[in-house]
Amino acid sequence: MSPSFVCNCNGVTEQKLIAAIAQRKITDLSKLMLRTGAGMSCGRCRPALKVILERNKVVDPNPQQEIDWNQAGQPPSPAS
Repeated sequence: MSPSFVCNCNGVTEQKLIAAIAQRKITDLSKLMLRTGAGMSCGRCRPALKVILERNKVVDPNPQQEIDWNQAGQPPSPAS
């Protein structure tokens, strides 16, 4: 079976995109483009890149949330 090219200009396959998304935990289009080279020439494949990214991005089951210490009060003091 021949590879399924998503970005013909830069020779990037769907398999390469999916592997990059999984291995690097890529969640945004610009990072996917920079990591793989896809979509960096003519840009015609960018809509397909978005679809592949949405279908395959890894969702962190335990996202760390930033704490706004101005609203939450002072951070806890380290134990001595």
